[in-house]
Amino acid sequence: MKSPRNYAKHSYQTEVFEKWKNLSNDMNWSYTKGPWYNSDIIKIKHNSWTIILDNYRDSFTGFGIIYNKFTRVRAPIINNNKFCFAVYNRDFFSRVGKFFGLKSAPAGIPEIDRYFIVKKNDGIVMHNILNNNKIRHFFRNNIRINLALKPAEKDWYKSSLPDNTYELYFRVPGFIQDTEYLKYIVNLFDVFLDILSEEGIACSIADDGIQCA
Repeated sequence: MKSPRNYAKHSYQTEVFEKWKNLSNDMNWSYTKGPWYNSDIIKIKHNSWTIILDNYRDSFTGFGIIYNKFTRVRAPIINNNKFCFAVYNRDFFSRVGKFFGLKSAPAGIPEIDRYFIVKKNDGIVMHNILNNNKIRHFFRNNIRINLALKPAEKDWYKSSLPDNTYELYFRVPGFIQDTEYLKYIVNLFDVFLDILSEEGIACSIADDGIQCA
């Protein structure tokens, strides 16, 4: 778990969280105010899935310690076949594919290959997902996307999770205050979760246990 000293709310973040709170009220999402050393959290129910939105600081050591601010969206799932992928804008650096040995290859879908890099460990499954008309809709406008399906970082979750827990994961630098963009990303998660379930890739982790499609 990240040290509380890595995270302290400032006036800019307070403004961002106020927008998040207002959005949550409008959308009937669950909003929890965090302590001074941690992020406020939005939780969104989609069918039996739970989507978690927060922000955090990641640190690395160079000449001293440098803290980077990120907005993050996650949805934990049970992934029995260990399918992984990463999709991100061509001008965006992502470490996910490197860490998990994913192979980069064209998706064979013009509106995606033009603007995005796609990495995966199963090309057929990835093509089936991205070729879905609902998914293709989200990639047509070259919007900022850094999305992955990867093993869950379990330290971030309060409850214990099974060994085969993965997470649908989105991260971009900075604290997002554009509420339309946040709604766009949540809608993207809704569609991806449904399709992952339809493809037989994922089970959902619900409040009362693990549920499979």
